[in-house]
Amino acid sequence: MVNISYLWCGILMFFALLVSCTSGEYEESKTKKGWVKSSKTQTTKSGIKYQILLRKKNSSKISPGLNITYHQIIRNHKDSVLSTTYPYGPKKQIPFEGPYFLGYYQEMFQMLTEGDSVVFTVPCHLLISKKNPQLPPFLKKSETIQYTIKVLKVESRAAIKKELEKNKQAQLEIEDKIIADYLAKNAAFSPTKTSEGFYYSIDQKGSGKKPQGGDTVSVHYVGMLLDGTVFSSMQKGETFEFPLGQKPPAVIPGWEKALTLMNQGSKGTFIFPSHLAYGTKGSQDGVPPNAVVVFNVELVDVK
Repeated sequence: MVNISYLWCGILMFFALLVSCTSGEYEESKTKKGWVKSSKTQTTKSGIKYQILLRKKNSSKISPGLNITYHQIIRNHKDSVLSTTYPYGPKKQIPFEGPYFLGYYQEMFQMLTEGDSVVFTVPCHLLISKKNPQLPPFLKKSETIQYTIKVLKVESRAAIKKELEKNKQAQLEIEDKIIADYLAKNAAFSPTKTSEGFYYSIDQKGSGKKPQGGDTVSVHYVGMLLDGTVFSSMQKGETFEFPLGQKPPAVIPGWEKALTLMNQGSKGTFIFPSHLAYGTKGSQDGVPPNAVVVFNVELVDVK
C-alpha cells in the first residue's frame, strides 16, 4: 500500500526546484484556467473531475500489467506547480498496477491510451483512507490537487524485453569494435576470447589449485579503463578476499568467471565488456556507463 503522506511530502520537497521550470514542453502542456467548468469536463464515480485534452485513436489501452511512460505536472488548488517531469525526463511505471483505492489519481490511467493527454483534479478528501487517516499539513480536505498527464508509451513486458535485447546486442557490437581497436594498438598482447565474451591472458602460471564456487580467494589487482586510467587497485601487501559463487555476487560477473581459469599463484590480464563489468550504470570509482575495463589480477590464495 502506498503511503500518501510520503507521496505528497516528496512532491513538496521538489517544489522549490520545480516551480521555476519554464521549458517549451511545459508551456505547451499548460491548460486554460476554468477548464473544470467547461462542458467537456466529466466526473468519475469517485469524484475526480477530468477533461481529455488529446485522444489518440487505435492506440494501446492502459491496463494493469502493462508498462507506461508518461509526463506529468502536479499543481495545487492555487495553480502553483508542485512537481513536473518535463525538465528531467518522463516517469515510468513498470508495470502499471492500477489504482490502490477509489479516488487514487492513477484511476485515470485506465481511461487513457498511448498518446492521450488529460487534465484532472483529485479532491484531497479522497486521499484519506484507513491506512492514511490524515492529510499532510500543507493540504486541506476542501482543496484539490490538479494533474496534467501525457501518456508517451504503453508497452507489454514482451515488447520491452525485445527492445532491451536489441539494445544489448547493439551495445555488444559497439564494444567488440572498441576491444578490437584496443588490441590492434597493443599488438604484443594477444589474449584468448572466451565463449562468455571476455578476453584473458595468463601472464604467469601458478602451481596451486584452481578455485571453484564456494572457495574463498585472495587477490592483488589493478583495474583500468582502456586509456590506462586506474580506477581501483589493491596490491603491495594488501589483498582483496571474497567468496566465489556468493549470492548476490561479491564482485563483477567477469571476475566470477575469470578466476576459475587461474591456478593459485597465477597472474593474468583480463578485458571485460561492460555487461561483465559495471554495466549501464558504471561505478562510483570512476567507471563510466557501458565501459570496457581491464584488470591485472594475481591469485594469491585459495581456501
